[in-house]
Amino acid sequence: MTDRSRPDPEELIDRLAADLTPVSFWQRPSVLLTCWLLLSVLTVLGMSLAHAAWRPGALVQLTTVPQFALEILVAAAGICTLIWATVQSALPGALRPSRVVLIFVLSWAPWLALLVLGLYEPALTPSMAGKREDCYLEVMVESLPPLFIGLLMLRRLYPLRGWQTGALLGFASGMIPALLMQLSCMYLVDHAWTHHLAPVLVPALMGAAAGGRLLRR
Repeated sequence: MTDRSRPDPEELIDRLAADLTPVSFWQRPSVLLTCWLLLSVLTVLGMSLAHAAWRPGALVQLTTVPQFALEILVAAAGICTLIWATVQSALPGALRPSRVVLIFVLSWAPWLALLVLGLYEPALTPSMAGKREDCYLEVMVESLPPLFIGLLMLRRLYPLRGWQTGALLGFASGMIPALLMQLSCMYLVDHAWTHHLAPVLVPALMGAAAGGRLLRR
């Protein structure tokens, strides 16, 4: 004897599918990621060059010193990975919190490992050339536009843990000027740790606080 009160599965699926609305082009994770990266990199690049010229010979070093080029490429890949995780964390069910932490660690680890190696075998001859007096402040200030842009974009999604999404966004926002500072400021590895990387904690904390308030659902 069949239960006439139970709807036919295929009919139920058809009815649910009919109620679905297409995802807006501007809400697609890939589109958000690409737009954020382009806007953020261009903004930080403009702010950096407006403040002061880059270290003399930095672009030549990038193309002629493999270890230095590897440092920059690994850091750039970490930024892309981190912002991908940020967008995924804003999609309910896309990533478990434990996996988000793992991706966060993996996005940072290769660059940090190369900088640890640089303490013993620096990629470039340590030099004061290109020194910027307030580079740590530059990292913090230049991270604000990417953070603000990212918060506006992520409000189009549905983050369940706003503070976590905001913290990831803050780290990614801070990594962009920190990376560019490796090209624009003097090359001393211990200086990079204290004045280029450590300031990234500020936008990360700001992102966590802002995300907890602005990205709540």
